[in-house]
Amino acid sequence: MAPPLVEADRTGGHRSGRIASMKTRSTLRFSAPADLVSQMLIDPKFYTMIGEDLKAKDCTTVPGPDQISATYQLVTADVLRPVVGPESHLTTQLTWTTPLTGGRRQGELAISLERLPATFTAEVRLTHEAGLTVVTYDLTLKIKIPLLGGKLEKKAAEKLQVVIDAGQDIGQRWLADHGVNQTADSS
Repeated sequence: MAPPLVEADRTGGHRSGRIASMKTRSTLRFSAPADLVSQMLIDPKFYTMIGEDLKAKDCTTVPGPDQISATYQLVTADVLRPVVGPESHLTTQLTWTTPLTGGRRQGELAISLERLPATFTAEVRLTHEAGLTVVTYDLTLKIKIPLLGGKLEKKAAEKLQVVIDAGQDIGQRWLADHGVNQTADSS
């Protein structure tokens, strides 16, 4: 049986003083060369496709060498509205911190939601073996709101998980547009 295309391993969070923190992991798998997946993850079209999937009212991207920033204008989840308002801007910044060598690459992902006193960061690892490129996101979330941080953190983690997990289907479509056929069985 093939491994799942998307797996989420949500490890338990902890509270440090008044600041809630939570760790989560998402893994995406693609039957494609590492250099193409690495390119995809910094391509503005990939982020525009994510914005369309999220039903963002607007999506802007700012590409750079080995990095990209994407900002989405979204309707705010009900639980976050008292803090950030009815609409918010979610910004993601992916930066590759190492060159692609031997089918491996590392990077950093920073995510922010305007008006939410929080930090969302992830270590990103790209590996390629036996025709399968795996992208792993180890995400740490910290919401800096006394008493409500833990509850908001859980909802924010769910929303961020949706954004990251959307990368699987969108990545398969992007790769298909670039001549790489994807199948449900990526083993």
